[in-house]
Amino acid sequence: TLLCLSRDDFIAMMGDLEDLIKKTEDKRNLTAMPMFDQPGIRDYEISALADLMEDNTFAEGHTFFEEGQPVTGDSRALFVVRKGSISMTNRQGMMHTLSQGGYFGDDNVCDQSATIVAHNTVRAEEDCVVGVLTARAIESVLGTLQRLRRVGENATHPGNKLDRTVKITDL
Repeated sequence: TLLCLSRDDFIAMMGDLEDLIKKTEDKRNLTAMPMFDQPGIRDYEISALADLMEDNTFAEGHTFFEEGQPVTGDSRALFVVRKGSISMTNRQGMMHTLSQGGYFGDDNVCDQSATIVAHNTVRAEEDCVVGVLTARAIESVLGTLQRLRRVGENATHPGNKLDRTVKITDL
């Protein structure tokens, strides 16, 4: 059996294909993160979080966090690199570069302290597009940030190794 839909009918039924693929990638990225990959987090919550992720463009040289400085307001967020590259460095000279699918800020979101201090300096190495999911947005879906598992400071971020292929069954 072959089913055929016009573009307009497809959009009416499924929504814009680019948006659908982006949401599917966001859901896959979120479930691959240790903080969300746990039994207490439901699929519908991951879907709601993916809907709340907003894309922002940042210029080359933009500093997201400065090591040792407080993290406040909407900087307390999870950031997912969509396009471009981000460098993470610390005072010991350790550097990590994130590209598409890489993420940072998870340690700031999971921290329950009254004052949160950045553990790394995080900068845009080039103009980039980053998906941002604020702690407030996460709380609005999960009810409390305590449901998230905190990942140790030395944990590796698998973001650059994620399978980015989207199959029709994923949609």
